[in-house]
Amino acid sequence: MVFTSITFAFFLPVLFILYWAIPKKTRWIVLLAANIIFYMYGGALFILLMLAIALVTWWCARRIELSPDRKKAYLVSSVIVVLGMLGFFKYADFAIGTVSSICGLFSLSFSPAALRLALPLGISFYSFAAIGYVADVYKGRIPAQSSYFRYLAFVSFFPSVLSGPINRAGDIMPQIDEPADFDYDLAAAGLRQMLWGFFKKLIIADTLTLYVDPIFDNVRFYFGMTLIVSTILYTFQIYCDFSGYSDIAIGTAKLLGIRLKDNFKSP
Repeated sequence: MVFTSITFAFFLPVLFILYWAIPKKTRWIVLLAANIIFYMYGGALFILLMLAIALVTWWCARRIELSPDRKKAYLVSSVIVVLGMLGFFKYADFAIGTVSSICGLFSLSFSPAALRLALPLGISFYSFAAIGYVADVYKGRIPAQSSYFRYLAFVSFFPSVLSGPINRAGDIMPQIDEPADFDYDLAAAGLRQMLWGFFKKLIIADTLTLYVDPIFDNVRFYFGMTLIVSTILYTFQIYCDFSGYSDIAIGTAKLLGIRLKDNFKSP
């Protein structure tokens, strides 16, 4: 599911009503369910990788706290496992394709079945958030979360799981574990920030894409001022695309009473 989809336009209001209608102590459960539904909409199997990364980092953080004499080993192990998973899914197809091309230059046979691995949505963002959590426990900044599912609610937090911003566990987990009372001003600010994000993404970035993409797709046919202007416009397109998504994420979190750190404060 993406922020600009029709599905999200129905998903968020339902979650907003349900989240604020139930008692505080059970809100994290509703949030976790919403996170999983949001993420699985883009591919049900991808959730298994997220669950695995969350399980590894949760367990390592617990062992760091329970076995301080071996905490460095658990930290390193968690980093290796998570980065290994991240690297495999991001670069396995590229590596095999490169080896196959090189072998072809020397008339060597190397034709493995194509992996054609789809890149799991948001894997970079939740992987680094999970590693950051283990590092914070290792440094004593935060205690290890005893509940795997409460920790999973942080790792899978849907507003930021696809495109950030990446936030420290120490900033987000307390807000999930101990929800605040409904704040009208915060919710209104969140809605305004969401609308501003949609404007930047849908009106500015997507409009500039219509002009920029055809030029860069056929760059050999364009010269001089056209390339200069398109390069400048491409800069604005990228900025409005990423900052727009960031504003939507931060605004969505505010609707749930959760404050994410600002991103893209200035170009």
